[in-house]
Amino acid sequence: MAKDIAYLKPVPGNEGDYRSLGPISVCPCGSDLWNVKCKFDDDGELGIYFLDMRCTQCDSLAVAPMPDWKTQ
Repeated sequence: MAKDIAYLKPVPGNEGDYRSLGPISVCPCGSDLWNVKCKFDDDGELGIYFLDMRCTQCDSLAVAPMPDWKTQ
């Protein structure tokens, strides 16, 4: 059975969980650099990605922004 992405990395204890804020691109700590799990397709383009992501500065959890599906 697959585990939630939050359990794939050790938790140091000082991070926050901001997933309840919805999709964000800047962490409340001020960082805009994230660790995201993704898969590339055969053309080298971003194929799929997990919506859960971790801040590279404070290791907090957040939800990744998504493209506006209505315009595609």
